Amino acid sequence: MLKFVEFWKRIKGCYPTYLLFDSKLTTYQNLSQLNQRDIYFITIRKRGTNLLKQALSKPKTAWQECRIDTPKRRFQKVKFIDTPITIKDYEGKIRQLIIKDLGRESPTFMLSNDIKSSARNIITLYSQRARIENSIGENVNFFHLDCLSSDLALNVDFDVTTTVLASLLYRMLASKLSGFESYGPKLLFRKFILSKATVMVTPQAIKVYFSKRSHNPIVKAAALDKTAPPVTWLGNRRTLLIYP
Repeated sequence: MLKFVEFWKRIKGCYPTYLLFDSKLTTYQNLSQLNQRDIYFITIRKRGTNLLKQALSKPKTAWQECRIDTPKRRFQKVKFIDTPITIKDYEGKIRQLIIKDLGRESPTFMLSNDIKSSARNIITLYSQRARIENSIGENVNFFHLDCLSSDLALNVDFDVTTTVLASLLYRMLASKLSGFESYGPKLLFRKFILSKATVMVTPQAIKVYFSKRSHNPIVKAAALDKTAPPVTWLGNRRTLLIYP
């Protein structure tokens, strides 16, 4: 973790403002080092048996309630206890949030040095980390980001760049398909890309004749060929999508 923030400083000229990470990523001593560098962080604390017993023994009056405004989140109303505590190898007090009703059987323990933000904002901010992880998961699962073509830096950089570009293109496609705006690359590929078609190149245009598919009306309604620019390396021909 400390190597990462020093690397960030060398590249950006300053330390990162805020970090979100899992409890396994670093130590309490390194958390103290982040705090001394004025870097805000939110992390998950390991749930030991004693911690769970202490949390479950708290009276109902100790728990506060808030709503997490995260789109499409199933569990939006959560209960929490917000207290400053001391932990081993960390200089000074650290903020601990004990949260339940997050969709897990046991309470979640969060640690943060951000004492200015509300508990609701901290819980909401950390919950958004899952969306980033899901995006990375899609890149690994669908684009095989974990199977790069070479260990050479040039190839690795190129592979990662093209993977990010492909992911962005799928997101652009999803934004134009009614009802599929939130779908990932794997499903979009199966329903819209993995399809037979006949391509004819004429002097004026590139004509793509689609085969019959149940999702053709959605693609047709998106009018993708109306906004597509001419293909410069094919004589500025326009692309025409033709449906049965």
